Amino acid sequence: MKKRFLSIIIALAMMVGVFTPLLSSAAEEHKTDVVVHKVELKDLNGWPKKAEDEVDGVKYDGSQFGKDAFSKYFGSDAKELANVKFTYWNVTKEQYDALDADHTKYNNVAAVNEYLNDENNKGKEVTTTENGATVTGLENGYYWFVEDTDTVSRDGRTFAGAAAVPFGLTLPYAKADGKPFGQGADALHVYPKNTLADKPLVDKDFKGKANPENPRSAEEKNVPEAHNVGDKIPYEIKTVFQPNSQYKTAFWTDQMTEGLTFDQDSLTVKVGETTLTKDTDYKLDTTVNNFKVSLTEEGLKKVNNQADKTTVVVEYTATLTKEAEVDVPESNDVIFHYGNNPSQGNTPVPNKPDNGKITFTKTWDGTAPDGASITVTLYNANTGENLGSKTLNSTDGWVAEWTGLDADTEYKVVETAIDGYDAEYTKGEGLGVLGAKNWKTNNPAPLNPDEPKVVTYGKKFVKMEKNTDARLKDAEFVVKNAEGKYLQPASNADKSAFEEAQKAYSDAVANYNKLTAEEQTDEAKNEVKAKADARDKAWREYLSDLSQWGDKATALKLKSDEAGAFEIRGLKDGTYYLEETKAPAGYADINEAIEFTVGKGTYKTGDINYNPLVDGNNAQRVDNTKITIPQTGGIGTIIFTAIGLAIMASAIIAIKKRQATEAR
Repeated sequence: MKKRFLSIIIALAMMVGVFTPLLSSAAEEHKTDVVVHKVELKDLNGWPKKAEDEVDGVKYDGSQFGKDAFSKYFGSDAKELANVKFTYWNVTKEQYDALDADHTKYNNVAAVNEYLNDENNKGKEVTTTENGATVTGLENGYYWFVEDTDTVSRDGRTFAGAAAVPFGLTLPYAKADGKPFGQGADALHVYPKNTLADKPLVDKDFKGKANPENPRSAEEKNVPEAHNVGDKIPYEIKTVFQPNSQYKTAFWTDQMTEGLTFDQDSLTVKVGETTLTKDTDYKLDTTVNNFKVSLTEEGLKKVNNQADKTTVVVEYTATLTKEAEVDVPESNDVIFHYGNNPSQGNTPVPNKPDNGKITFTKTWDGTAPDGASITVTLYNANTGENLGSKTLNSTDGWVAEWTGLDADTEYKVVETAIDGYDAEYTKGEGLGVLGAKNWKTNNPAPLNPDEPKVVTYGKKFVKMEKNTDARLKDAEFVVKNAEGKYLQPASNADKSAFEEAQKAYSDAVANYNKLTAEEQTDEAKNEVKAKADARDKAWREYLSDLSQWGDKATALKLKSDEAGAFEIRGLKDGTYYLEETKAPAGYADINEAIEFTVGKGTYKTGDINYNPLVDGNNAQRVDNTKITIPQTGGIGTIIFTAIGLAIMASAIIAIKKRQATEAR
């Protein structure tokens, strides 16, 4: 009996020996589910807290907070955030200690992967919902979590300050009762916290008028400010960065219509009262009609993580050029791009139509999202007028067309921002072609403030014989302003090209007038119109700068052509005066200044047609009186004849007296 009992004891001992490793192994195979909840706080004062710290009777122990406990512990304004991506790694104890010791450095994916230097351990990703992100079945060991703030974009706000991020976990993790957290309802809940910076504020206006927090309305900015061609117009872009902002990307793109040229040496950037240094604090990329100014890493340091609002002011000038059409507003459209990812975004590029048509084509970096469609809107780039929207999708090949457009107007197409994509706008080599390519991004949608407009005006004249329909050529005038100064030609003005074009036009008019009524066809009229257009283009080149005023001796000369026509374009609104410096041959000089007004619509209104081949009164008539020489037989002739005979008689008498004296 004793032997049998001893055998049982030995057998049990052997069984214990066999199963003890299995029991130990079962303990080692304990797995934990970890639920990561992303919490948005108004501020981080008092965070992070210790485990034993209570808030309104609630403290954190690794369990999930109920609704009331969540509000008490984190505050009534706190809420969970969805769509926040976390990356985590299973690491060794040595690696864990190194990461934790320098956690401010190892707070992003690139830095952790560089440290681990392990192609087989690049991290795994999870993304939160409003109920957190669950990482299932983690074995006992050491883990390192970082959040990818680059992926967050919600209503223009971005992550700012953080608490408990990045964070490490050592599993198993004990509950308050000493037992380890497990899986499912027994999961471990962690609550990393962030504040979000409100989106920046931006405004674009003439210098001294920009106000991001209270900008002028679109209606006010759409009333154009009048300028002379050649004026340098000062602009400013003011951007307010909110407290605690954190951006890796911040830049402004500005696209001008063709009547404005960016003055490339004029741009300055300031943060508060501090002027930033080009190529150190910001980069500047330019063309004739646009620019991109982007803050560098050094520049971003001056706006990131600031306790108070920080204002960045970009100032520059643009010159109103000869390309500006009379009465057509010119604008420059700025867009501010920001976030934590590289961006391909820019500002819509304007173009003129081809035979009245604009074609817009959408392309994608890769393939378009399934079922995607976008809304694109055509705008008059000069006035900002909305000319209608279209919806594009794969069915129509991502192409839209607009027809019946004005040949002298620039247009732009703007797409409604697509979440998760930047729009890179393009312009074709020729007229009528516009497009945009969409690039994937997680930056917030860019900010596009309303922009102010500028405009220039003009006036047309016809030199005529008083009380007749005769048009007079070769009269010359100068223009005087209300201050008594005279309009000067551009310093580099070359009048010869205009004079050649003027002669070609005059010859065309003369040849047309020699044609019979049957020969004066539409084709013949179009030939004259083509010469007129070439003359007008050459004249515009000559009037490339009307911003200078000075003495009469050096003033710009306006000369009437074969049709008596001459014009001035490129002036701001106001009252001006013509002074005739040379009358047509056979006509009396005009000794008094002729007043005229320049303003909205004056280029197309008047009391006579500028071009006799085109109907419509659009010019101001300037009359000269013909000099009349009395005809033979008139009273004037009798007077001169009588005077002549009297002189001759006096001469004869004087000669006879002299002869009589000499005979003595």
